[in-house]
Amino acid sequence: VMVAWAEDHADLEERDVVKGQAKAIGIREDSTAWLVLDTWLRKRPPGIGVDAWRRYTEETFKKISPVAAKKLIHLTEKQMTAVAKASGGHLGFGKVSQKERLMIDKLVQTMQDHVAS
Repeated sequence: VMVAWAEDHADLEERDVVKGQAKAIGIREDSTAWLVLDTWLRKRPPGIGVDAWRRYTEETFKKISPVAAKKLIHLTEKQMTAVAKASGGHLGFGKVSQKERLMIDKLVQTMQDHVAS
């Protein structure tokens, strides 16, 4: 969601990719998580939502092995890149903007910092 909003708007293509990624990891359309996700894709999540993600990430990485953490970071980066590529580049596909790249790098670094701590 944060990558979708990196350029101050979450367009339809990005929202569709985020929802597709959510479904792929088992988030159902009839769940509370889906409702929150859908809301955040229509309206930028409040700062408290981003803070909650950071706290959740920190706690998650405390409970998993460094190998699992590395795999999770890689998967998450792959998912974020797919969202970023959804609306950029040739005919709207394939390019990650500078703002999106900065957001991805920032989020990956946040996750990596939690592994090291």
